[in-house]
Amino acid sequence: MKNIVKIALLMSVALVLLAACDSKLTMLDTRGNDIAKEGGAGQYYNIWVGQNIGGTVWVHNDPNYLYLEYTLYEPWLITESKVHVAANYAGIPKNKQGVPIPGMFTYHQPVDPPSATYIHAIPMTWGCGQPMVIAAHLDISQFVDDTLVPTETGWGGDTPGGSNRWWYYIEYVWECYGTGTETAWARMYDYEDPLFEYQPGHGGGNWATFVMLDSDAFPQTFPIYAGQYIDVGTADVWVEDGDIKIDINLDDPYFVDEHHVQLYANPPSGNPAPGLFLVKGGAIDDDYVISYPWNGRDNYMGLHLVVGGFPISPDK
Repeated sequence: MKNIVKIALLMSVALVLLAACDSKLTMLDTRGNDIAKEGGAGQYYNIWVGQNIGGTVWVHNDPNYLYLEYTLYEPWLITESKVHVAANYAGIPKNKQGVPIPGMFTYHQPVDPPSATYIHAIPMTWGCGQPMVIAAHLDISQFVDDTLVPTETGWGGDTPGGSNRWWYYIEYVWECYGTGTETAWARMYDYEDPLFEYQPGHGGGNWATFVMLDSDAFPQTFPIYAGQYIDVGTADVWVEDGDIKIDINLDDPYFVDEHHVQLYANPPSGNPAPGLFLVKGGAIDDDYVISYPWNGRDNYMGLHLVVGGFPISPDK
């Protein structure tokens, strides 16, 4: 019976891991509401498990939520996340010896079933460019002889707490939203599939993805990823009057600042130069349809965008 329970739990963990690969997830906030993760670049920190590095936490925000995305290394599993957010170190609940008190933290979120990955989404707003201190405490378990056993305490962050007991905290600056831009490309598949499908080389640190057109499958819909990992929308592609038509639909708050399209007879190689693409232009809205003359043979397409609506640094 224990083996059956363990297998079921591991299958649930695997499903959570697959979902975590998508940059736009459905999750529960601290009040149990379904939300969609957007968020900007953020910052990565270590997770300390029993005073050793046992994972990472990606901290980022959108205008209305703070996100802590936990990833633990084997064999650790999260059973509960407790988080407190304050303007400064003094705002973290602590006893007289300076040891934090997770039971007094504002945000508690059980993780059931236990998982190696979890997104703790906290509804809040903060001042643009304003610093915050985050105490992120994890209850961590592992399987021992087919039984899930509470094992370790975990803390996120890279700044040691000032007490005679070990703990860490996170120093984070709330990202601003505005006219910050990212490079974006249409790609063949969603994020859980190989990222660089029909890709060029990586010389110079560039990245790009290309799609393969299939006239028997029109209309085709391709996901659009910005900054390599952020799903920002889709591109619908079809043929009309001998032209390839492309309708770009970005999610809020993103918008197209520039667009570039090039078709190829063979899979592209080398670094692309979007400024040299045959069809190019500036900002477009959701009602604009891009047209590209098609000979019926060039079936590889590079669709490059400059997408706005990302966080910007407060000093810019």
